[in-house]
Amino acid sequence: KRSALHRVPDETLSRLEASWEDPTTTTFAFDRKTVRLDTTEAQADDVAAQAWSELQSRWGGAAIHPDELARRRVLAGQASNAKSFAHQADVTTRAMLGAAVQRVDSRLRGEVARHLNEVRRRVLESANRVYSVCCPDADEAWAVALSFADECDEQTKRRLQPGEGEPD
Repeated sequence: KRSALHRVPDETLSRLEASWEDPTTTTFAFDRKTVRLDTTEAQADDVAAQAWSELQSRWGGAAIHPDELARRRVLAGQASNAKSFAHQADVTTRAMLGAAVQRVDSRLRGEVARHLNEVRRRVLESANRVYSVCCPDADEAWAVALSFADECDEQTKRRLQPGEGEPD
């Protein structure tokens, strides 16, 4: 027996190493896909490269690094958003609402923004219904969504008519 502070003798490590089976020749199915890496003299980057190389050879093709998978998911999401009518209509009408609110007296912006956001919500709901039912090319739905700009202007003008919403 040795105390916890003493090194494990080399002969013990050699016996342990000799008792290990080569995972490619084992009779246990779970061991057949074991990856062995020699890390005795290697730097961390070399070990990582060696691990990816081993995985690629075991999987029969190129293993994709997790960072690359994450990047591909982001790009796929961005491409999906770029094609999405709902996303484009949302972004467009947000910009329109922001521009309309900026044209209003600063003392009225909160009230006007609340009102226009309600109008925006109704317009987007209508446009999404139209798009989902009958507009595979999105032209009619875009016409509904883009009418939001006219609606914003009309609502803002009505709100700001003398006697209706101007500060005292």
